[in-house]
Amino acid sequence: MAAPAAARFADVCEDDINFILENRDAKNKKLVVKSSLNILKAYCDEKNLPFAEVEQMSPPDLCERIRHFYASLWKQKGGLCLKKSMVSIRYQL
Repeated sequence: MAAPAAARFADVCEDDINFILENRDAKNKKLVVKSSLNILKAYCDEKNLPFAEVEQMSPPDLCERIRHFYASLWKQKGGLCLKKSMVSIRYQL
């Protein structure tokens, strides 16, 4: 007689489901957000603009600064960034 097969589906409770939903993209998203912020901080350093000052800008001033940021964004090795990279950075900021 064959040994009983392990259950394919686990028993989950509402807490398990909520934990999965809250943490499904947490690790990857944290890395992408950190990377996007580092790119913006590097831009601020290169432009001699304190990052703390950017964080305190009014919405119109921030929009103008971010507009310049996107226009000047290049790959580290040179060349324009891919559209999907720019969209990802924009989404995370």
